[in-house]
Amino acid sequence: MQPVAVAEAGASELAFALERDADVDAWHGRWREAGCRIAQAPVAMDFGYTFVAEDPDGHRLRVFAPSGA
Repeated sequence: MQPVAVAEAGASELAFALERDADVDAWHGRWREAGCRIAQAPVAMDFGYTFVAEDPDGHRLRVFAPSGA
């Protein structure tokens, strides 16, 4: 699995590091229920467990728990 890397020109990615995979799932659930666009569902990657949402301007918001957390 590859990180989501497709974005409009000028977009950026802001990352939120959490302690546990369960915290990532909790944030994903809250953001999805709030109507956030989810660009990548929760998935285990080389660097940790993560998902990506987008803000209204199309900037990526990555939430992750580092590997081994």
